Amino acid sequence: MEAQGYFGKVPSVGDFVFRALPIRMTEIWASQMQRWLAAARPAGAASFQKSFLTSPVWRFALARDVVSTESWVGLFAGSIDRVGREFPFTVMISVDLDPAARQPIATIDPFFDALETQMLAFMEGQASREELVAEIDVCAGTLRTSLKQLPAEGGKELLMPRDGEDILCLSGEGEHGSSRTAYSWAGTGAEGGEASRLCLWWHDDTRMQPAAVCISRGLPVAQAAIPFLIGDWPKHGWTLSAPAVKGEAGS
Repeated sequence: MEAQGYFGKVPSVGDFVFRALPIRMTEIWASQMQRWLAAARPAGAASFQKSFLTSPVWRFALARDVVSTESWVGLFAGSIDRVGREFPFTVMISVDLDPAARQPIATIDPFFDALETQMLAFMEGQASREELVAEIDVCAGTLRTSLKQLPAEGGKELLMPRDGEDILCLSGEGEHGSSRTAYSWAGTGAEGGEASRLCLWWHDDTRMQPAAVCISRGLPVAQAAIPFLIGDWPKHGWTLSAPAVKGEAGS
């Protein structure tokens, strides 16, 4: 069943805000975010909240059976509630997309650019709930239509975890043939069903962090997710996987 909505915290409200997402799915997402935060707080020490709130807006695509029987795309940003408790604000849209077969970042990004602007405006109190909901609904409808028109298989080389890796991330700007630095998180190198439940994560270049694109087997474990919230891959246990990797996921 198609669904789209939001979940998380914003500075103007003292608790969670949410709309139109399946309850069980938001419970799974919230539990995962709490584990990520629990790992990142001590790692970030006194600068954690500043690093978290200025971290890039991550965009993602989750395969079926990761957080629900549906596959999802969305974006999340570091946020706090009215009393200063940290928790990401997330927008999610159900779609028909398997990141093991297609990684259409170039197709998704134009829709998410406008959605991200409205999402951040809502978080900052500059846009109303109704304005955000309207933007989510428009984005959901047009994005689903665009994804259905894509070939069943991706036309460019797909980013995939390698043997012995649970997550592979490419950091750095990858346009115009320039290279990216590869970091990996060791794991089971799962095969079969687990290997097919891939999650794609990416964000644009920012003043604080270079652009990144990552592929994970399911949701990243808490220790691996620290750089997703506060940056700095090598500082938090990631391994330099290769000097550079060319190319990027695309439509």
